[in-house]
Amino acid sequence: MRSYISLLVESLKINIIRGTYFRISYYLQIAASLAYVLSMVFFWQFILAKVPQFAGWDSASIFLFLAFGELFFGINMAFLSISGKLWYFIRMGFLDNYLVKPLDPRISIMMDFFESPLFFKSLPGVFLFLFMAFQAGWRPAWDSMIMAVQIVVFATFLFALIQMTFSNIAFWIGSTQALDETLNSLYEFSHYPLDIMPNGVKQLFLYVLPLAFIATVPAQLASGQMSFGVGIKNNIILCLIILIWLIINEIAWRAGLRRYESYGG
Repeated sequence: MRSYISLLVESLKINIIRGTYFRISYYLQIAASLAYVLSMVFFWQFILAKVPQFAGWDSASIFLFLAFGELFFGINMAFLSISGKLWYFIRMGFLDNYLVKPLDPRISIMMDFFESPLFFKSLPGVFLFLFMAFQAGWRPAWDSMIMAVQIVVFATFLFALIQMTFSNIAFWIGSTQALDETLNSLYEFSHYPLDIMPNGVKQLFLYVLPLAFIATVPAQLASGQMSFGVGIKNNIILCLIILIWLIINEIAWRAGLRRYESYGG
């Protein structure tokens, strides 16, 4: 475990240094991200001016929701976006290059495709949304805020794990691009509070495809809509879901490796 952590730290260092070589591109990405964030601020201010309570969400809660959503996508795009593309390494035989390394191939592939500047690019938007929530009257309770951030981090890992699990199907059927695109399309549901959905759909997005943990649950917790005790309960549920998907992923991975034959191997 210690060697994994040291390799992860070194990979992040190299990635950050590499990012400094393309500073102009990085600044343009920040500008584009801020333009998107500002458009979302204007959009929701317009909606909330007409409907001060959007399905029970006031302006402070909405901006918290947007902040956690931005944080989720920043972490996902920077460190885990390749998880849904592992099928390509399997189908094309590129997995060989990683199987010969003394490191779990999945972790090694992830580290090769880190884009840490994308995480830092998301931070101005996160802080702007938090500032707007503060301006709207929100005052943070730090225990709830810390748990909310932790839930977002765990949710990011969970969805990478789900995408990785579906990528393992490539050992049997080849390309799973359609599955990856389908999962990516579900992220659209996370752009709006899931409270607006019918109860059956809410349960689906809480227990089966837990999109609620991306931004809805963290925002409810940080805004006070959800008590700290209920937040702990949801946190336990999230950890159990992660454990289930870890087991499924490991079973699929090991079964797939037993039948793996590459062009180069």
